[in-house]
Parts: sequence; structure tokens; C-alpha cells
Amino acid sequence: MNKFNVIIAAILACGAVHAQLGRTTTTKETKRVVTETTTVTTKVVTPFMKVAVLDFTTTESLGLKAIGHLPGASEKGEGSLSKEDRGSINAVMQGFVKLLDTASDTKVKDDKWDEERVLFNATLNGKARPSVLGAEYLSAYLGRHTDVFACLDTMLVKAAMLKLRKQPSFPKDFMKRLAEETGATHLIYGTISDVRSKENSFKGYGVETKTTLCQLDVIIKVIDLKAQYAVFSNVYTGSYKEQRPISVEQFDNNIYQTLMMGALEQAAEELYELCQPDNPDGLFKSKTVTE
Repeated sequence: MNKFNVIIAAILACGAVHAQLGRTTTTKETKRVVTETTTVTTKVVTPFMKVAVLDFTTTESLGLKAIGHLPGASEKGEGSLSKEDRGSINAVMQGFVKLLDTASDTKVKDDKWDEERVLFNATLNGKARPSVLGAEYLSAYLGRHTDVFACLDTMLVKAAMLKLRKQPSFPKDFMKRLAEETGATHLIYGTISDVRSKENSFKGYGVETKTTLCQLDVIIKVIDLKAQYAVFSNVYTGSYKEQRPISVEQFDNNIYQTLMMGALEQAAEELYELCQPDNPDGLFKSKTVTE
């Protein structure tokens, strides 16, 4: 091979190498992306009992006189009503409570409504027998269970009562009409039936103590407005026990409040259990609950 041919071969070889180096090899890689969709089902529970909790009353004819005899009560009487308290009392609501007590347990004949109206007016114009804080506490405790209870604004209920009492046919069918005006399905109210205290003393081993037990009974009633009668009634007892040296006279100043809270918390929890639609022993065991 002459010199010229060697040069040509070298050039061709370089071109081949250059062509090989300039070639781009592309590898296409396909990835499969799998997207998983998770469906979350959220059960929205809405209350099916729209309740109106009415002002509580007490069987004591002079109001809260009995509560004033609790240990540690002031001369005025613990729980006694101030002018502001009395101003907040809705006498019409007290009249409705009296009507519920008399009309919900028995079917009132048409010719008896005049007597019921007289009873209502007598309550309306008589001495108020309220129990301060009772309705507020029970509403608060029921408010823990929004899957069953929706507590209506008392101002809405009071406005409806004021409207109904002016109707010529009042109080005939007042429960059904109250349901129509407010959207309530049930009324709940309470009566303080008894307040009592008991003291025991102990002396021995160089120690002298006095133990005081206070109790308060509340009657709770639930009225089905559509059926127009009481579907539940029970008594709940709040208790307070204090032990101290005989020489110490200091008492808890909130005995009445403590008693009320204890009784009404019990009531709210039992009502919650009884009003569960799937409770075989509850208030709705033979009914289909719908919104």
C-alpha cells in the first residue's frame, strides 16, 4: 500500500469513529403511574329531637324559701331571687308549665278549656315559683349530645307563648300550636320537689367532726308536643357531702348550684340513652325516627 492509500484509509477510519461518537442512542422508558382513589364516607348525624327546655319551678309556695334553709345560706337565703332575677322570669312560661301539668296527663274536654284558661291566668298573675339556673343547666348538658338534641332558643319559645295566649281559642291544642310556631318536637321542664339536709357528729380519738349531707330532688318531664302528653318522667337527686372539724363553720357557698348540677347532669345522660333511636328499651323503641 502506497503512502497515498494509507492516508485515505486513515481518513476513512477517523470518519467512521467520528460518526460512531456522534450517534445518540435514546432509550425510552415508560413508567406506569397507578393512582389509587380512596372513598371516605362521612356519616352526618343530625338531631331529631328539637327540644325546648322551660323554666323550672319549685313546689315551695313561697319560691325558694326551702333552699334558704340550706347550711351556709345567708339570711336572705341562698338562691333567693334578686330584683334582676325576678325581672328575668317569664310568667307566661310558668303558666304553660302549669297547663302541661294538668293537660298532658289527661284528655281535656272542649267544655273544660275555660277552666284551663282560668288556671293559666291565675298562675300568670300569682307569685312566681321559679328555680334559677335549672333550665340553663339542663340545656347545657343536653347540648353535649347534638346527635340527638337540638335545644331551641328560649326567646323563640317565649315569643311563641306570648302569641298563642292572645288567640281566642287558647289554650285548646296549645301544645300542637306551640310546635307549629317554634318547630319544637318536645318540651322538657323540671320541678324542684324537695331540698333537705342532715347532720351527723363524731367525737373520738381526740377528734370531733361534723358531717353534713344535702340533697335536692328534681322531677323531670318530657312532653311529646305532637302526641300532647308526657312520654317520660323521673326524679333525679343531687347530693353534696361536707365533713369538717366541729369548730369550723365555713360552708361551700355554692351548695344549691352543686346540687342542681349533679341532678341535672344525671337527667341529661339518662335522657340521651333513652332517646337513642337504636335503644330497644328507649322512648322510640316502637317508632321510626325521621327528620
